[in-house]
Amino acid sequence: MLFGVMIAQNLFGQSALTQKQIEKGNYQEVLGFSAFQNDSLKPDEFPMYPNGQDGLIKDVSKNIKYPPAARKQGIQGKVVLAFVVEKNGNIEKIEIVKNAHPDLDAEAIRVIKNLKIWLPGIKNGEPVAVPFVYPITFRLNQ
Repeated sequence: MLFGVMIAQNLFGQSALTQKQIEKGNYQEVLGFSAFQNDSLKPDEFPMYPNGQDGLIKDVSKNIKYPPAARKQGIQGKVVLAFVVEKNGNIEKIEIVKNAHPDLDAEAIRVIKNLKIWLPGIKNGEPVAVPFVYPITFRLNQ
Protein backbone atom coordinates (compact mmCIF):
# COMPACT_ATOMS: atom_id res chain seq x y z
CA MET A 1 0.00 0.00 0.00
CA LEU A 2 1.39 3.36 -0.95
CA PHE A 3 0.61 6.47 1.02
CA GLY A 4 0.58 10.16 0.42
CA VAL A 5 0.55 13.18 2.64
CA MET A 6 -1.13 16.25 1.22
CA ILE A 7 -0.28 19.66 2.55
CA ALA A 8 -3.03 22.22 1.98
CA GLN A 9 -1.60 25.43 0.59
CA ASN A 10 -4.14 27.66 2.30
CA LEU A 11 -3.06 27.65 5.24
CA PHE A 12 10.10 23.23 14.99
CA GLY A 13 14.26 22.14 17.29
CA GLN A 14 15.02 25.74 16.52
CA SER A 15 17.46 28.45 17.51
CA ALA A 16 17.78 32.17 16.87
CA LEU A 17 18.89 33.28 13.40
CA THR A 18 21.92 35.45 12.89
CA GLN A 19 21.87 38.31 10.37
CA LYS A 20 24.28 36.31 8.18
CA GLN A 21 21.87 33.35 8.13
CA ILE A 22 19.01 35.66 7.19
CA GLU A 23 21.02 37.17 4.33
CA LYS A 24 21.99 33.72 3.01
CA GLY A 25 18.46 32.30 3.33
CA ASN A 26 15.67 32.73 0.85
CA TYR A 27 12.98 33.84 3.27
CA GLN A 28 9.56 34.73 1.88
CA GLU A 29 6.28 35.66 3.51
CA VAL A 30 3.78 32.89 3.97
CA LEU A 31 0.40 34.56 3.58
CA GLY A 32 -3.16 33.42 4.03
CA PHE A 33 -2.65 31.13 7.01
CA SER A 34 -2.95 33.49 9.95
CA ALA A 35 -5.82 33.37 12.37
CA PHE A 36 -6.61 36.96 13.35
CA GLN A 37 -9.73 37.99 15.17
CA ASN A 38 -9.38 41.63 14.14
CA ASP A 39 -7.14 43.77 11.96
CA SER A 40 -5.62 45.65 14.93
CA LEU A 41 -3.61 42.50 15.72
CA LYS A 42 -2.57 41.89 12.10
CA PRO A 43 1.18 42.40 11.56
CA ASP A 44 2.58 44.83 9.02
CA GLU A 45 4.82 41.99 7.77
CA PHE A 46 3.90 38.34 8.16
CA PRO A 47 6.42 35.74 9.37
CA MET A 48 8.68 34.37 6.66
CA TYR A 49 9.79 30.79 6.13
CA PRO A 50 12.82 29.76 4.03
CA ASN A 51 11.58 29.62 0.42
CA GLY A 52 8.13 30.78 1.52
CA GLN A 53 5.04 28.64 1.21
CA ASP A 54 6.75 26.25 -1.22
CA GLY A 55 9.58 25.74 1.27
CA LEU A 56 7.13 25.07 4.09
CA ILE A 57 5.20 22.52 2.05
CA LYS A 58 8.43 20.86 0.89
CA ASP A 59 9.86 20.60 4.43
CA VAL A 60 6.63 19.20 5.88
CA SER A 61 6.29 16.69 3.02
CA LYS A 62 9.93 15.64 3.26
CA ASN A 63 9.88 15.04 7.02
CA ILE A 64 6.48 13.48 7.58
CA LYS A 65 6.23 9.73 8.03
CA TYR A 66 2.87 7.95 7.85
CA PRO A 67 2.53 6.15 11.20
CA PRO A 68 2.85 2.40 10.52
CA ALA A 69 -0.05 1.39 12.80
CA ALA A 70 -2.34 3.95 11.13
CA ARG A 71 -1.26 2.75 7.68
CA LYS A 72 -1.86 -0.88 8.63
CA GLN A 73 -5.36 -0.05 9.93
CA GLY A 74 -6.18 2.10 6.88
CA ILE A 75 -6.60 5.25 8.96
CA GLN A 76 -6.72 8.53 7.03
CA GLY A 77 -7.71 12.07 7.90
CA LYS A 78 -6.89 15.74 8.18
CA VAL A 79 -5.11 17.19 11.20
CA VAL A 80 -5.50 20.95 11.60
CA LEU A 81 -2.85 22.55 13.80
CA ALA A 82 -2.73 26.00 15.33
CA PHE A 83 0.62 27.43 16.42
CA VAL A 84 2.34 30.72 17.06
CA VAL A 85 5.42 32.01 15.27
CA GLU A 86 7.03 33.81 18.21
CA LYS A 87 9.04 37.06 18.21
CA ASN A 88 12.27 35.02 17.94
CA GLY A 89 10.97 32.92 15.00
CA ASN A 90 10.44 29.75 17.02
CA ILE A 91 7.21 27.77 16.78
CA GLU A 92 5.38 27.57 20.10
CA LYS A 93 1.94 26.77 21.49
CA ILE A 94 1.15 24.01 19.01
CA GLU A 95 -2.43 22.80 19.42
CA ILE A 96 -4.70 20.44 17.56
CA VAL A 97 -7.70 22.35 16.18
CA LYS A 98 -9.15 19.31 14.40
CA ASN A 99 -7.89 15.84 15.19
CA ALA A 100 -7.91 12.81 12.93
CA HIS A 101 -6.41 9.98 15.01
CA PRO A 102 -3.91 10.06 17.90
CA ASP A 103 -1.10 8.63 15.73
CA LEU A 104 -1.71 11.10 12.89
CA ASP A 105 -2.06 13.99 15.35
CA ALA A 106 1.24 13.12 17.04
CA GLU A 107 3.08 12.88 13.70
CA ALA A 108 1.74 16.24 12.54
CA ILE A 109 2.90 17.88 15.79
CA ARG A 110 6.33 16.23 15.54
CA VAL A 111 6.88 17.56 12.02
CA ILE A 112 5.81 21.12 12.88
CA LYS A 113 8.08 21.13 15.97
CA ASN A 114 11.05 20.25 13.76
CA LEU A 115 10.62 22.89 11.05
CA LYS A 116 13.32 25.46 10.41
CA ILE A 117 13.20 28.74 12.25
CA TRP A 118 11.06 31.53 10.74
CA LEU A 119 11.71 35.23 10.50
CA PRO A 120 9.12 36.73 12.86
CA GLY A 121 6.21 38.96 11.90
CA ILE A 122 6.68 42.72 12.28
CA LYS A 123 4.23 45.29 13.68
CA ASN A 124 5.24 48.95 14.00
CA GLY A 125 8.88 48.02 13.34
CA GLU A 126 9.04 45.44 16.16
CA PRO A 127 8.93 41.63 16.05
CA VAL A 128 5.55 40.21 17.08
CA ALA A 129 4.10 36.77 17.71
CA VAL A 130 1.74 35.67 14.92
CA PRO A 131 -0.80 32.83 15.14
CA PHE A 132 -1.18 30.39 12.26
CA VAL A 133 -3.48 27.53 11.35
CA TYR A 134 -1.98 24.76 9.21
CA PRO A 135 -3.74 21.61 7.89
CA ILE A 136 -2.01 18.34 7.08
CA THR A 137 -3.99 15.62 5.28
CA PHE A 138 -2.95 11.98 5.59
CA ARG A 139 -4.28 9.90 2.71
CA LEU A 140 -3.53 6.30 1.73
CA ASN A 141 -3.32 5.52 -1.98
CA GLN A 142 -4.74 2.18 -2.98
